[in-house]
Amino acid sequence: MTVQQGEQQLHWEDIQEGQELPEMRRSPGHTQLFLVSAITGNPHRIHYDKDWAIYEGCPDLVIQGPLHGTYISQAIVRWIGPMGSLKKFGYSNRAMAFVGDELTIKGRVKKKWEEDGHAYVELEAWDENPRGEACAPATATVILPKR
Repeated sequence: MTVQQGEQQLHWEDIQEGQELPEMRRSPGHTQLFLVSAITGNPHRIHYDKDWAIYEGCPDLVIQGPLHGTYISQAIVRWIGPMGSLKKFGYSNRAMAFVGDELTIKGRVKKKWEEDGHAYVELEAWDENPRGEACAPATATVILPKR
């Protein structure tokens, strides 16, 4: 794979342990939550029926867990560039976010090493709701090209 004009490629030598990933922001709306529920087969009405979400004590529709994971993995994949590889990814849902909330996706480099001819980087990442709560803490291992 080659890097196309306008794309940037991150290289293993360019990063340091403790380095912060660029923040990414996302604000999903009612339609997106409805579509995510439809495609994932999630029937819980708090994700697509605002009146039901309010009935259950939420201020608006609840953003689905898989959408949190999607946003975090998207931020990581954009950061590593087209020649990087996402080797391992996992997240867990810990706090709620709602339609109208702007999610801020953050991360940092925990460790980097070389093994078996590959240049690995271990990351911790998460998305925060406007209340400063980490909604979905995540870990990832990526492989980056070397110069």
